[in-house]
Amino acid sequence: MISKKIAKHRLILERRLYQNSTLKSVSAIDNQTLKHIVSAFKAVKNKSYTKEDLNAFSRCENYRNNLLKDSRVVTYEVFSLNQTALVSDICKKAASKAKWCEFLYMIAKHTNNPKVLEIGTNLGVSGAYILEAINAKNGYFVTMEGLPKLCEIASQKFATISHDSNFEVVEAYTMIRFQRL
Repeated sequence: MISKKIAKHRLILERRLYQNSTLKSVSAIDNQTLKHIVSAFKAVKNKSYTKEDLNAFSRCENYRNNLLKDSRVVTYEVFSLNQTALVSDICKKAASKAKWCEFLYMIAKHTNNPKVLEIGTNLGVSGAYILEAINAKNGYFVTMEGLPKLCEIASQKFATISHDSNFEVVEAYTMIRFQRL
């Protein structure tokens, strides 16, 4: 047990020690996309956020907190499963962590004329971050989800962030089913 903990902490330490050299190596590559991603990574790591960023994060985390209290039921019958789950449980188990959402936000924020495709909308937590980032940039956001109720919940949130001409929530399971016909 103790040896596993020591090994785990050794691995964490090694990763942190090599992180800066890895970032320098990646930054040295003449590729604007990589430089953009490294810049976003550093911004999140160092918490280099503007007041506008922090306000957007706060709005998105308020949405997450509301979902964590949401007792609506989501059914999986579209997949021929006789299962249900509470929105709060789905949010706990499957929503992207705040740090990853901030990373996506920073990438989207610093992209000119962004067009973003997300596969797996879930409840729209990470999508909310992305929409907050591209809202004023004439960007477009498309996200795909298989469960109709999750599409509905995410669409409602996205409509509070941006005009519906700036995003599309695609019910992917229905789309795939019709393509087979």
